[in-house]
Amino acid sequence: MRVREHPAPSGWRRPVRDDAGIALLAAGVAVWLAGPWHYALRHHHYKSPLAQRIFQQLLPVQLDPTGGWGTPVMPVERQSEPR
Repeated sequence: MRVREHPAPSGWRRPVRDDAGIALLAAGVAVWLAGPWHYALRHHHYKSPLAQRIFQQLLPVQLDPTGGWGTPVMPVERQSEPR
């Protein structure tokens, strides 16, 4: 994140956050997730273990392109336990 100097009324300089960097990072993550999502949609499995973990644990079930066909991240016996 680039910090720009912005003059304050009292004469000292304070840093101002550049929000364009945060927006660019969010767009990059979204574009990266689109690639593994499309691969899983076509091949019914994930090529990247990181993408598999993100889609099966962090995102809603409706966004999982494997439709439950993918290899589960957690063993079956642990999934039946209440949290």
